[in-house]
Amino acid sequence: MTIYDEKLLKTVPMPPDLTDRHVALAQQYTRAKMLEGHTIAGFCKANRISTNTWYDFLEIPSFIKYMADIQNLVIPADEKDAFQQMKKHILKIPYKENPTIKETELFMDVFGYLAENDKRIQMERLGLTKTSSGTSNAMSVEERKTQLLGRLMKKG
Repeated sequence: MTIYDEKLLKTVPMPPDLTDRHVALAQQYTRAKMLEGHTIAGFCKANRISTNTWYDFLEIPSFIKYMADIQNLVIPADEKDAFQQMKKHILKIPYKENPTIKETELFMDVFGYLAENDKRIQMERLGLTKTSSGTSNAMSVEERKTQLLGRLMKKG
């Protein structure tokens, strides 16, 4: 980052519940990700923290918001515009008659979070995980058996 960027980062208010270490790591991660292309594992190793600790930080809402604020501040507008233009092209891939494997991989790389969301919803629907509200949706064996039999009876 340039000196100007470093000064710019200091303009983002530090959330009161974050430590100086949180703030420093958020800034370093943004720098490493943008300028050096670090992975989370590489970043954690370079900063002598465990990946578990990093993921614990990513559970803190104010940490996530702070990182988003600094990333939004330092990403140039022309790069954001270019990404949006490319995203429009990538969004057309699923509607192609025969998308190539490379196109499918590109789409999943960019929109993999959609597959994760679909998987979560399906797991909740089947009662295998907690719902997004935090309540357990787990069914007893008998309830699952009844549900599955009901679905089979409808198909038959």
